Amino acid sequence: MDPYTLTHLSDQDLHREMALRAAEERRLQEALVAHIVEAESRQLELHGPGLAVTIEELLDEGVASGDAEKALRCVLARLTSENQASEGSDPR
Repeated sequence: MDPYTLTHLSDQDLHREMALRAAEERRLQEALVAHIVEAESRQLELHGPGLAVTIEELLDEGVASGDAEKALRCVLARLTSENQASEGSDPR
């Protein structure tokens, strides 16, 4: 059965499954924030396709607060400045 075909679910089961998935998503976002913050505290190189966009989304959604939010903003600023610097460099 296709896991994305949900027509077999009752209305009640569909509501319950949506609530479960939303809670799972929030836990995953919080875990991702923790991993990014820890990598930043260890001064590890952070890169990857879409990482800056992901961090922007986490900040927009209010997943992080306090020190975690500050760390995410620092990572985002660094990624943004690194991307601008690499785009401005002469490839020759």
